[in-house]
Amino acid sequence: MFHEIQRTEGIILAKRNTGEANQAITIFTREFGKITAHAQAVRLTRSKLRPRLSLYSLAMFSLVITPRTTRIVDVREIIPVGAFMSRIKKLSLFARVAALLSRMLQGEEKNLFIWENLKKLLIALRSDAFNERELVRLEVKTLFDIFHNLGYIASEGGHMQEKSMVSAINKAIEESQL
Repeated sequence: MFHEIQRTEGIILAKRNTGEANQAITIFTREFGKITAHAQAVRLTRSKLRPRLSLYSLAMFSLVITPRTTRIVDVREIIPVGAFMSRIKKLSLFARVAALLSRMLQGEEKNLFIWENLKKLLIALRSDAFNERELVRLEVKTLFDIFHNLGYIASEGGHMQEKSMVSAINKAIEESQL
């Protein structure tokens, strides 16, 4: 049976080893939302996909989607993780956002608002212009906007103070039992 190859931008949120050399990769994509795709033999040193499947990298994915599974057949990195995550604080920030998104989003559902916010965060982290305080503000604003978009927070954050935003985020996490 022939299956069409789908192409979409995506950001790798998580990876899990399966079988001898395979991985299940959780990707937030522009076209499909959060998906889990399988990469066969990717843990072998000779794998062509292995170096391009870095956690938290932005890439163009070629996927074969069937009713039973989604397979990664090719990856082209757009922003490799090493290009912007040289500082541990930036990596930790993105890791927290990615882990929260992985837990919050159930099933496949396209969400361009979350996609744009996640991609914007990734691009912003490439800059060296952020000090520690600005990184905290960036994380709070990103999480607030995502929670608001998903309906966990009712009010707009435009004129809210950072403390109020953090409080609203914590309340949303507690109420959602994440």
